[in-house]
Amino acid sequence: MYHIWSDAEGMCKKLNLLVATNHNIAGIEKSLMHTAKQVFEDKALEGLKLPDPWIK
Repeated sequence: MYHIWSDAEGMCKKLNLLVATNHNIAGIEKSLMHTAKQVFEDKALEGLKLPDPWIK
């Protein structure tokens, strides 16, 4: 899991990573499954406009 803070141009200014270990992998997997369900089954991000890719 991660949190990214960016400026108005989309450049990363701060990054917070939660790295999986044997102690927290179950919680991370549960969070990822919950998020994936919202995105792919509930279409939570259907109206989201993603930026054009930087690398083509």
